[in-house]
Amino acid sequence: MACSLTAVRGPLSVCGSVAAGLNELHHWLINRADISFGAISASTGRATTFTAGSALLPWNFDARGFQFSEEMTTDANTGAQTHKPVLTGRFVGLSGANRASVQQLKGTNLVSIVETKAGAFIVNGRTAGLTLDTNVAGSTSEALGEVVTLSTSETNPESEKYFELFMTDAATTLAALIAAE
Repeated sequence: MACSLTAVRGPLSVCGSVAAGLNELHHWLINRADISFGAISASTGRATTFTAGSALLPWNFDARGFQFSEEMTTDANTGAQTHKPVLTGRFVGLSGANRASVQQLKGTNLVSIVETKAGAFIVNGRTAGLTLDTNVAGSTSEALGEVVTLSTSETNPESEKYFELFMTDAATTLAALIAAE
């Protein structure tokens, strides 16, 4: 059975990701004002270049609970469509260092670049930026630490979906991101 409803996707297209989830070891944040991307292809959803005016900051979360979702909504009055990306991550343990990490996220306007476990590099926050939306700290074993949610605000959502950063191949893209740290 075909995995696609349109003829645009070829018969060799993979039905979904080969591996679900995000790679917690390959996640970067940067101030939105300090990064720009090349044009995003309408047919592939990819940008092939980026320019960073400051260093990309590796910002790694624990593998447990590190997740991404996005919801698109349409304004009933204007027909405008907006996107709300939500990136959730966890710092394991209650400590001064984890508290300080949460404090650093307050009042920021960020772009997130994260590698999926399937090897794609997904960019969120390009048009409106991500900010610290929520923070929950807990002491029970299943919730030990700080859980943070980065998202857009209700009044300033993203005007476009996430996109993929892809420069020739995954290894080249990863090398460029690490070089920009």
